[in-house]
Amino acid sequence: MSTEADLADPARQPVAESGTTFDVTPTDEQKMLVDAVRDFALRACRPAALAADAGCGTPPEILATAAELGLSALGVPEAYGGALEHRATVTAALIAEALAEGDMGIALACLALGGVATALGLWGDARQQSAYLGAF
Repeated sequence: MSTEADLADPARQPVAESGTTFDVTPTDEQKMLVDAVRDFALRACRPAALAADAGCGTPPEILATAAELGLSALGVPEAYGGALEHRATVTAALIAEALAEGDMGIALACLALGGVATALGLWGDARQQSAYLGAF
């Protein structure tokens, strides 16, 4: 049985407009995001790396800070509180690179939820989006 939420159009992040050439030069907004993520990676992730490896897990406080920075909401449409106005692969790659400067294992743990959120943002129906994306 379908509900009204099942029939509604899902929210999608628009693709950023581009010119005629592919440009990976970071914008001012991207530079600001990368600087904040790199600072977090070097200040919090790198010192926690050995303990995270030994304990086979990322400390919950690091995951909480990553969520506060919006790392789990990169692929979430703005209608559900997403962190970015447009879907931007370059932005995601720059953020992943900056986060990995602290520790690659912790970077993957911090970005894993964002992968799920991106999949729901790109391919989820309205019911799935309303049920799950707010949590990201």
